[in-house]
Amino acid sequence: MKLGPDEFETVKSLMSMTLFAIISDCLDIDITEINENDLMCRDLGMSQAKEYDIQQLIADIYDDLEVDFSRVTTVQSLLDQVLTDQFSPIDRVIH
Repeated sequence: MKLGPDEFETVKSLMSMTLFAIISDCLDIDITEINENDLMCRDLGMSQAKEYDIQQLIADIYDDLEVDFSRVTTVQSLLDQVLTDQFSPIDRVIH
């Protein structure tokens, strides 16, 4: 399955789909209704309890990653934080 122009972009796309599934599951929203520009609280209705649920699933899937939700306003900001964390070790090896 190829979802991007190269392996790196394909992995990023797969990780994004996983995060969309986490948001969908925790917030009980159809995955097709989630957009990168959606505000997590205002548009998607994320409460502190749901934030905790999202954090737990992300930690389970992404090697105990702790998301700094004080920096998360949109779905895209959540994606950016997780992708940056997961790919920064690779960037250090490559460069």
